[in-house]
Amino acid sequence: MKNMTNIKTSVRALLTLAVLIGFAIPSNLFAYTPAYVPAVSVGPRGIGGGYSSGRPVASGVSVSCAPSSLAANVGQTVTWVSSVSGGSGAYLYNWNGTDGLSGNVSTTLKAYATNGEKLGTLTVTSGNRAITVSCGTVLIQGSATPGFREPGFGASCYATPERAAPGESVTWLAILSGITASTTYMWDGTDGLSGDRPLVTKTYTTLGIKPAMLTVTKGNERIVAPCTNAVTVAHKIPVIQKPTTPIPPTPTLPSLPRLEGLCTISTKEARVNDEVVWRASAVGGTGTYDFLWTGDEELSGEASTTRKAYEKEGVKNAKVVVTSGESILTLSCPPLEVTKSRLGLLAALLLSWITGPFLIILGLILAIFIGILFARRKKKQDEKEEERDHVA
Repeated sequence: MKNMTNIKTSVRALLTLAVLIGFAIPSNLFAYTPAYVPAVSVGPRGIGGGYSSGRPVASGVSVSCAPSSLAANVGQTVTWVSSVSGGSGAYLYNWNGTDGLSGNVSTTLKAYATNGEKLGTLTVTSGNRAITVSCGTVLIQGSATPGFREPGFGASCYATPERAAPGESVTWLAILSGITASTTYMWDGTDGLSGDRPLVTKTYTTLGIKPAMLTVTKGNERIVAPCTNAVTVAHKIPVIQKPTTPIPPTPTLPSLPRLEGLCTISTKEARVNDEVVWRASAVGGTGTYDFLWTGDEELSGEASTTRKAYEKEGVKNAKVVVTSGESILTLSCPPLEVTKSRLGLLAALLLSWITGPFLIILGLILAIFIGILFARRKKKQDEKEEERDHVA
């Protein structure tokens, strides 16, 4: 009996000691911290860290890359640029592409010797992660001889990074070709995005999908380019320290970005029978658009552009209805001033001269001629009367 009492006392002492040790040891010594890796989504300009399933995005790697211009000539140097964020902060670069494109830094140069579209890809390694993205293409044309033709006027734009938290900065970049020193730029987009340079920075404070468009003007030429990607603004989710900590819900994003658009015209003034081009550009919605044009002198069309030669002078107005899925947007275009043609002005000037001094001169000549006729007739009558008197 005494032995049983001693055993029970020893067990109680061991249990008490185990409880005390459990409280004394820090709880985070045995805490389970999941090593989440954010989902990676491929966008028009590369791969960005994901915000899916409520998982953290701090360790994600976002990669964007593109050529410095959309078109170039044979023998002309093309610059391939990249933008990388996230990961461990240290990156290894490996460029590959058409005609032996290569390089191991963030920017690489290539002069192509043949015509055609040239593809570029970039592999970025950060820590134990390696991501390969497509950087798009550049169109090579023309001849390698001196005096080659400059590439055509073109514009495109994209954002980097594609995903950001409220308060983080996003950079919008323009990709241009065939520009001059007098080329002007105008950015437009959600949350008051604006700017007049090829590169603008924007800090978004509200959640949602943020599209943008770029208007580039060179002389009488104008291009309105919807950017090839949009920025997704959402909260970053903190790293989970304990399995029992509830995971915050995934931020609810709008199903579709708001439909926005812009209507432009090829010129502000035109003459009668001169052809003008009305253009409409749209962003947001489902990504596919239907257009319906209406306006003065039976203007019509069902494409993003429509052409019209006006037969009467005056101010001409136009509207276009853009439909994307269930979203409908009506755009009012800037007015067009139509004036008389050069031939009409010449005819009017000639008519005014004929009906002015020329008519007066013609009247004087006619009056003199009629006066001479009457004088000769009077003279003949006088001579006949003198002959009658002589005979009598």
